[in-house]
Order: sequence, then C-alpha cells, then structure tokens
Amino acid sequence: MTTTQRPSSGEVEETKRPRGKDLTPYLRAKTIGARSVGASYGKIAKALDLPVTTVRTTIKMAD
Repeated sequence: MTTTQRPSSGEVEETKRPRGKDLTPYLRAKTIGARSVGASYGKIAKALDLPVTTVRTTIKMAD
C-alpha cells in the first residue's frame, strides 16, 4: 500500500509499507495446485499455515 506524506517543505513524498517475506516457489505451487483441484482458501491456508489473504492474493496473481 502506498501512502502520500507531505514533508514540511511542501513536496509530496511516497512511502511504502514494509512487506512480509515472499512465498517460496514451492509454497506458491502448492497453493495454486491445491486451488486447482478445488480446495477452499481456508483449507489451503490451514494446511500450509498461511494467512487466508496470502492464499487469496497468490491465487489471484496467478490467474
């Protein structure tokens, strides 16, 4: 997420929130593979010990 801050000089400066670690290619493949056989986001998240939002985002980015 990008936020805009106005420093005292009046110029606009963009800052980004720090991200967590990226998924390994192995976890990304497991996530996408599980969804391709019909597993729900919740079941995938629980099985791989990932947040549901990470699972959902990973799958949407792969489409």
